[in-house]
Order: sequence, then structure tokens, then C-alpha cells
Amino acid sequence: MKVCVVGWYGTETIGDRAILAGIFDFLSEAYGDFEVKLGSLFPFFSRRTFSEDAEFYRSFLKSELKGQIFESKKRSQLDDAIKTSDLVIIGGGPLMHINDLFMLEYAMKRAKKLGKATLVFGCGVGPLFKKRHKPALWGIMKYADQIILRDQRSLNYMQNLSSSKTKALETKLKVAVDPSIKALLRFKKSGFFKEKENPYVAINLREFPSEYAKDDIGKKVNSALSNWLNGLSEQLAGKEIRLIPMHYFHIGNDDRAFMNSLRFAQGIESVKIQNEPLNLFETMLAFKEADICFGMRFHSVIFQTILNGNNYVLDYTEPGIGKISGFIDSIDKEGFYNERYINLQNLGAEGISQHEMKDQAFQVNEEELKKSLSIFEESLQKI
Repeated sequence: MKVCVVGWYGTETIGDRAILAGIFDFLSEAYGDFEVKLGSLFPFFSRRTFSEDAEFYRSFLKSELKGQIFESKKRSQLDDAIKTSDLVIIGGGPLMHINDLFMLEYAMKRAKKLGKATLVFGCGVGPLFKKRHKPALWGIMKYADQIILRDQRSLNYMQNLSSSKTKALETKLKVAVDPSIKALLRFKKSGFFKEKENPYVAINLREFPSEYAKDDIGKKVNSALSNWLNGLSEQLAGKEIRLIPMHYFHIGNDDRAFMNSLRFAQGIESVKIQNEPLNLFETMLAFKEADICFGMRFHSVIFQTILNGNNYVLDYTEPGIGKISGFIDSIDKEGFYNERYINLQNLGAEGISQHEMKDQAFQVNEEELKKSLSIFEESLQKI
């Protein structure tokens, strides 16, 4: 099976890399032998991340990955990758108001014109504040043979955009979970863990992304995060605090730039920043082995919840409709995170309150997760 994967690769976060590992795992289970052509916005960066994660791929593929990377912004390369593939996948991530959404629509339309199978594979939907991007979303959905969304919130968002257009898709539309969870469960199953180091707190923070808010609240949120980190270091006196990036590329905002600005502005001695890049496996291990975790980027929340459980959530997405609260609502039926969750778009004058630290871990229902993941397996088998 020859598979073309397109999406936001080339600016991939550690979370995107987990999605990609999950996709490769699904493809291996469904088809055995497969070849992948990965569309990248910046191929040099994807070649680096491919190389860094190759050992983790080998752990479940049992062989070297047969893969090529092409520049998806170049139409000739995209056309060639689609033409020489059997299946075209939009591989996770948000379908939101970024201009590269038009490239994804083109890829799906081109694939259908050439008679290729097409699949939206665990994507989110929104935010779509800009009117010009909405037709591209519906074009992607029109040309997809099957659509698997990563959460119920994405389906709700589509229905709010157009209930009639969403209803027209219902025969090919399903809701599962984020494909990265496949890689996280694979990691847990491996049992390849070292002994715990000295106790530490693992935190992921990012500069507030303005594209996720209708109002200009970035300075307010960033200042609140700085004050919160300073207060946390005093609250956890004696414990090492490790700031763990989920993104190491300036496009999409390298987490290290923001983390270092906080560290040096406050002069916090107990805070250590992971400036040397970690690969996917090492990042998963860093969160799993921590005593306590705090997560801000979407996939840091997923990693910490699945791998650790003693974690707290700093949600930068829209209150009540964003992807982070959507993930928590879908996985936490008993309200474990009610007192471990803060929405950063909904801050009062007091900023971010310090939580009382509790040595208690969320118990993940892996059977429910595997049931949702089986939706991906069934779709690939059907193709």
C-alpha cells in the first residue's frame, strides 16, 4: 500500500509527531507492508524529526520505515505524490483558519479526480474565525471518502457552522479520539522505562497563540503565566521544575523562546529548561516519570493525562468549545479534573490561582480508548 500523508507537517510539534507515529502504527496493522510519502511545508525540519523518531518507529514496525518527504507547498511535488499513491490521508491536526487549509482542500480534490481513496484521519475542526476558510473546510469534507474527527467538540463545531452540510456527511463521518493516543498506548505497553530520577515537576508552557482568541489578550495571559510560574516555584520549594517543550521550531513559536523569557524575567533558580531537543520517546518519558505535570499545549495535556495522570491543565483554547476542554470532557466522566483545570481565556483580575498539590493520579480507561481507536482500524480495513 502506498500512502500520501498531508497536513501541518514541516512545522510539527511533538504532538504532531505522536500523531504520525500513531498513523504509521495503524497502517502497519492494517496493511503490513506500506510506503509513505509525507507532505511537508518545510521538508528540512521533517527530515530531522523523522530521523529523531526512527528508533521509536522501528519498535513497532519491526523494520525500517519506507518513507519519502516532499514539499507539499509545491504543486508539482504534491501532484506527483498523490498520483503515485493508493490512499491520501489528512493526518490529524486542526482544520482551522490557516491558509494552508487551501492546500489540503486541493490535495483531496486532486486525489478524488485521480480515483484515489481519501481519508480525514483524526482531525479537529476550528477555530474558523475567518470567512474565507470555511468553504475550504467543506471542500475537504466533500472529497473525503471517510471522515474521522478526533472529538465530539469538532462535530459540534461543524454543526454550528452548518447543520445541513454536516448532516449531508453523516454516512461517512465518525468521531474517535486523537490518533496520538495510539502512540502513547504503544509507549506504555513497551515497558521500556528507566528508574525514576530525583523528584521533579514537568511543565509545558507556550506563548499565548492569538489565533485561538477573538480578543487581544496575549499580553495579559503571558504575564499571568509568568506570575504563576514564580508562585509555583515558591509553593514547590525544594523540587526541581523542568520546562518541557512540545515545539522546537520558530514557525508555530518555539516553546523554548517563551520558557527562557519567563525563566530569566523571574530569575527562578529551581526552574530548568529543556533547551536541547527531546525526541518523541524522550518527551513521553519525561512526562511519565514526573511527580506532577502541568500542560498547556493540547498534546502536552494528552500526553500527561494518558502517561502520568497526576496533572493539571492550563487551557488556552476557547471556553466551553475548545479542543483541550473537549478532550478532558471526553475522557473524564467522574470530574477528576474539575479542580485541576484553568481556562486562560477566562482569567479574572487575580490571574492564575495556585492549586493545592495532590498526590493522586487519574485512572485512564484504556479499554474505552482502544474501542475508539478501533474506528481508525476499521476505516483503513474498509479502504
